[in-house]
Amino acid sequence: MPEAQTAESTFHALLIGVDAYTVKPLHGCVNDIDAIQRILVDQAGIPPERITRLTSPHPDIPHETTVPSAPATLANIRAAFDALGSERVAPGDQVFIYYAGHGGRQQVTAEMPTMHRESLLPADFNAGSSGWDVFYDFQFNAALSRIIARTRSVSVILDCCHSSGATRDVLFVPSEAVIQTGKRTLVMVAAGDGRFRPVEVEIGCGKGAFLLEYARVTPERNLLGIENQPRWSRWIAERVARTPMPNMRVLCADAALVIARFVRDDSVRAYHLYFPDPWWKRRHQKRRLVGPDFAAELLRTLEPGGTLHVATDVGARFDAMLAELAQAPFATRIESGPTPIGRPLTNFERKYRTEGRILHYATATKPKR
Repeated sequence: MPEAQTAESTFHALLIGVDAYTVKPLHGCVNDIDAIQRILVDQAGIPPERITRLTSPHPDIPHETTVPSAPATLANIRAAFDALGSERVAPGDQVFIYYAGHGGRQQVTAEMPTMHRESLLPADFNAGSSGWDVFYDFQFNAALSRIIARTRSVSVILDCCHSSGATRDVLFVPSEAVIQTGKRTLVMVAAGDGRFRPVEVEIGCGKGAFLLEYARVTPERNLLGIENQPRWSRWIAERVARTPMPNMRVLCADAALVIARFVRDDSVRAYHLYFPDPWWKRRHQKRRLVGPDFAAELLRTLEPGGTLHVATDVGARFDAMLAELAQAPFATRIESGPTPIGRPLTNFERKYRTEGRILHYATATKPKR
């Protein structure tokens, strides 16, 4: 049960319940909101005015009226989250969020491989003409991050399917990055301290040996690591939690899709692509990162004069990557060692050097206009 508010803090509750879906309606979600509301008001002593209630019940079914209710539409849900991420919430305040309704799993496609995103479904998710209008997991993450920036006393209960991604890495989502579906928005324009710096991105950061050390020695840059393996992105996030780095974030996602869908033109100073999986099997080769489409997206998103730093231990793939990049067209240059010179080594790089493997390095530069 949430603690009653103290003289030093204010309690804020957001209760969302949806039964009256036009497709696959539910029964009992708004009843759950009624029950939670009674606990908050009658047992925890929370004033009704500190509770925001968004419900879409079936008509002619009586429900609690102690707290005024508005429909659980996408616009109302976003507005309620925005309010909790504003100056309305002070440091030390307590925030409690409860959602009961449908959760969804939507396919998201671009020029790159398909992936799926989880979401919360508002009452009007299918009211528009352009497909589903839902509250995606990365949007939920960004909203929660803004709330956590105000206060660390935040409790969230999601009573729905497909909710595992909603709070994934929430402490490590960029505070200024609100990604909008269908619009290209730079994934990280400001770090946790709100300072705007040149952005560099590591694609496939693994355990983060390069990313963590590079963030430490280059405080003048904002660094984003994109890693599609949840265990490694969590590994990095845990280390950032122990030693905060305001200029670094990690995102668990498909890098090709993120860059194609959410990164603005001419917005990245440098990309780092070190030891990508060669995907030897024929049926897996479509997963190789550096192909014509991906090279074009890297070229589009780099600043004029921006660079892509590449390293691999696979000579055949190195030649193929250089050929694809040259067609984009990048100006490519084979290097004798790591670029930038003196950069931290990756975990694979240390291992392969110990084994005596031949390593290949290159820099690809976007032409200046």
